[in-house]
Amino acid sequence: MSKKDDDYTAALLEELRDQNRRILEAVTALIGVPDRLQTIESKIDGLHDDRVATKAAVKDQSRQVHNHERRITVLEST
Repeated sequence: MSKKDDDYTAALLEELRDQNRRILEAVTALIGVPDRLQTIESKIDGLHDDRVATKAAVKDQSRQVHNHERRITVLEST
């Protein structure tokens, strides 16, 4: 091989090493993602449960207010 071929091969090898290094960094960064996603999912589930409970409480409160208004109207008309 000529000096030019050796230089070209060395440049390609260096580029491949850099690419492999970047791939390893990306994979390493992804290692904790499933655990974080599980945590986020459980928080979202908790928010959903809270929203359902709040919606039920608001509906119940609305029924009570409506019932009070009806009772007050009946009392005022007598």
